Order: sequence, then structure tokens, then C-alpha cells
Amino acid sequence: FLGGILLTILSELILYLASGGLVYAYYGGLNYVYQAMFFAFATIFPNFQLLIWFVIPIKVKYLAVLSAIIMALNMLTYLRMGGSVSPLYYAYCLAIFVALANFFLFFWMYKGLDRYMPGQVRRRRNFQKQTRVRGRYDGGVTIHKCAVCGRTEQTNPELSFRFCSKCNGNYEYCEEHLFTHQHVQ
Repeated sequence: FLGGILLTILSELILYLASGGLVYAYYGGLNYVYQAMFFAFATIFPNFQLLIWFVIPIKVKYLAVLSAIIMALNMLTYLRMGGSVSPLYYAYCLAIFVALANFFLFFWMYKGLDRYMPGQVRRRRNFQKQTRVRGRYDGGVTIHKCAVCGRTEQTNPELSFRFCSKCNGNYEYCEEHLFTHQHVQ
């Protein structure tokens, strides 16, 4: 938000100096910075619902698209009127451009780069270590083993294994012995 304010002030100062004092600073330029912040919110939380008149639910992404269309139409109107009516409309157009540039600069530029941050890389590496399945690939501990015949998913990959709900404890059985075994009490 502060970057948008600073960019707006800087661009209006440059416009004022470039025009020789003909175009004065447009003080309503922060309205477009607010709209750019709304675009950032809509990008982060697109499915957030607002209630219009406390009754009609509408998702923020649709409001952002509507706001972008209105902003684009305003920018085209200001560009068209800037040459014929008053050069002040160029300041309005500049305010829209700077607000959107602020949005793209500070929001879209860093989007997706968080996966390269050291904390995220370390977190991902630890997660992959913890979820690596031992036994299926390294020939070590098996995951499924029949309590009656001792067959495993490595020796017989075509078998499916189930736990018996009537046995006390965690006893797993293959398809053949699931219904024919002695229940452990």
C-alpha cells in the first residue's frame, strides 16, 4: 500500500514537472491504489463471498473482474478526452496506470517465488523425507503382512490385505485368510 502511495506521488510530481506546471497533481489517485489492493485480495482469496444488501452472495473474483472492466473503460475514456478536452485527464489515466503497475510490481512479481525461499525448501525436504515409503523401494520393512501365512505385498503384489474388526489388536490378513482365521481375543 505504501509503495502505491509513493509511486502515485512520484508519478504525479514527474507529470507536473514535465508539463511545466500545467497539469497539477490529481489527489484522487489513491482511489485506484485502493482498487489495486482489492485486486490483490481477489487474487489471494478468489472464492471469498460477499453479501450484497446482506442477501445476495457474490464471489470476490467476479467483483474484481467487473472492477477491472470499469477501470479499463475509465482509462480509455481518459486517454480519449486527454487530447481534446483537458490534459488533466492524462493525470487520471496515469493514476490508474501507476496503481496497476504497483499491483503487478509488488504482487505478481513475487507470486510463486516463495517455493525457493530457504524455509520452504527445508520444509519440503523434511516432508519428502517423512513421507518416503520404506519397504516398497528399498527392500526393507514391509507394510502389509498376513498374520496367518506371512505373505506380504512384496512377495504377492496381487493380494489385498485387510484388518479384522473382530480381533483384538492390529492383525492384518490376506484375502484368503480374512474370513477363515481364528479370531484373536
